Amino acid sequence: MELGFEREHADAMRETARLHEVGMIYVPAAVLATAPEDRAPEGQALINAHPAYGAELARGAGVPNKACAWIRASAERLDGRGPAGLAGERVPLQARIICVACACDAALTAPHPAATPTEHRAAAFATLRVAAGRELDPRVVEALTAMLDRVTRG
Repeated sequence: MELGFEREHADAMRETARLHEVGMIYVPAAVLATAPEDRAPEGQALINAHPAYGAELARGAGVPNKACAWIRASAERLDGRGPAGLAGERVPLQARIICVACACDAALTAPHPAATPTEHRAAAFATLRVAAGRELDPRVVEALTAMLDRVTRG
């Protein structure tokens, strides 16, 4: 594995990543439909609290504590500008991986109507690299993009 995890640990992270947005069920649809720059402070506070809500919901469903901690930290930013203000190595690596995977998914699914698949992938990777060091862990970004390059090139 790119970042040195054994298969079992990587599988646990993948399953946790599938749950990381579960706390959004506590955020009203009207808040979610509002553009971030137009959100009222109360709505933004609900969005910022969703990882904590999700961690508690997962804990109540019997999800292991370590996975709940990853969910709680999944919206943190490398620069400390996330909901709990954690920065750098204080954000669990597993949460940083989930954050990069989520950003990659958003970048890869964003519309690029005139781009070829190769150009689309390059634009998505460029988006991730711009966020590396601020929002995203640069080491995780490079590991993910290298692995995706290998997979797509055969």
